[in-house]
Amino acid sequence: MQPQIQQSTINFLKKEESERYKAYRDSCGKWTIGIGHLINLTTEHALLTTTLTEQAVESLLRHDLQTTDYIINKYVKVSLTQSQYDAITSFIFNIGQGHFLSSTLLTKINQNAPKQEIEDEFMKWDKGVVNGVLTDITGLLNRRKAEASLYFS
Repeated sequence: MQPQIQQSTINFLKKEESERYKAYRDSCGKWTIGIGHLINLTTEHALLTTTLTEQAVESLLRHDLQTTDYIINKYVKVSLTQSQYDAITSFIFNIGQGHFLSSTLLTKINQNAPKQEIEDEFMKWDKGVVNGVLTDITGLLNRRKAEASLYFS
């Protein structure tokens, strides 16, 4: 049985994503609210003009993390510590489940690869699409460093 979403998971994501009560555009220009919740403009249009409460922000995050938790429990085949779970949760939450499932990071984790190989895989995900161009994003580089550090703490 893997670890699960804990307050440590929430706290790490709050630190990496920040907590916003009103909609804003993230570094790639996507409409976001709460703690990294990407707003579905078709079904969640009202979130563009809503001010969330702290409770609503955390509730939205916990809902968003249910899929991430499922992905980890289904596809990560090795036992994880809570810190490793939290790091992978942050990674998936940021890059998306499809990218994680096709990533070499997942393969390396499941192979219990050496530390440097796993760290290298985290660090490959430091870019985002800005105005249609794949761009180095300092915030993502820092996040990947924090996730890799947490993974091996």
